[in-house]
Amino acid sequence: MTRLPRPTFEAPAAEWLVYGDALQEANDPRGKLVGLSIGVEEGRVDANVRAAYVHEHCTALLGFPNTSLGAYELTWRFSELAAAAVRIRPDDQGATLVRTLLDSPAAELLHDVTLIGVPDESRTVNLTDAMAEVGKAQRITSLGLVDERARNARMLVSRDFEPGENLVTLGPLKPFWARLQHVQFDIADSEEVDLENIDAPELRSFALRNLRFCDWEDANTMTQRLGGASWPKLESFELRLVETLVANVPIEIEPYVAIYSAPDHEGRDDGDEGDGELIPWGEQLLPVLATLKGCPLRRLALTSFGSSAQVLEALEASGLLPNKIE
Repeated sequence: MTRLPRPTFEAPAAEWLVYGDALQEANDPRGKLVGLSIGVEEGRVDANVRAAYVHEHCTALLGFPNTSLGAYELTWRFSELAAAAVRIRPDDQGATLVRTLLDSPAAELLHDVTLIGVPDESRTVNLTDAMAEVGKAQRITSLGLVDERARNARMLVSRDFEPGENLVTLGPLKPFWARLQHVQFDIADSEEVDLENIDAPELRSFALRNLRFCDWEDANTMTQRLGGASWPKLESFELRLVETLVANVPIEIEPYVAIYSAPDHEGRDDGDEGDGELIPWGEQLLPVLATLKGCPLRRLALTSFGSSAQVLEALEASGLLPNKIE
């Protein structure tokens, strides 16, 4: 492909258009992609038109055939990848998919990668090797880790009110903390994630969206872990505080693991709102809030708790109420 001085992402669109014109004069397919991407950004071009162009010129643009495109969700900026998600299924070689992406000529400016584990009904996905491959790329400063079934589910149900192992397993996070600026999780059980001893000097945003935050009526394990974190530049913090509720036959709504609504469960049509034993957030959330108090926080999002009064009590006690809270 043509080697020309490439603008940075921060450069104005006009500078990229000049670059794109030069590429087109050299019959480089990236030239037209620049114009298409600017058109998509401005609303003049349908994103599907650009997607079709990428599909047609996939090998030249990305360095791999279009038969492999289904494993990736690509976010383009001009002629380069600004962000990408890798979809990893049980039979996939996750590390190979990641390496193929990172070695792409369009990925030299790539800084944002999301790994999406896609388990099937009976087999799990382990993202450890794929994460290790991402860890080798120092330019990646934004990381997303997703269990697709957890992201799409609205509730977690298990017969003993305790989840089994996550359907998507994550690897160690310690190699990432020193450089990450943004991290987000969409998972089933937060206690299975490596969130102890976080030392993240560059982290600006943290989001933990889970279907199970803590043990039975006790959030101390997770709040102590997060309360021990060091993230002096943190500006955005999002946490799903899932309550533990008891029900003989809970009404399942898009569950992570279907049990009571499964075809072989005789009582599947019977529902019970159950008894609630709410977690005392006013006390147990304080370690996390105390840590956040020392950060230049601009956004705080807490969701899914049962008692607004207790959470507000904790926020007031911590002195965080003046912040932008959701």
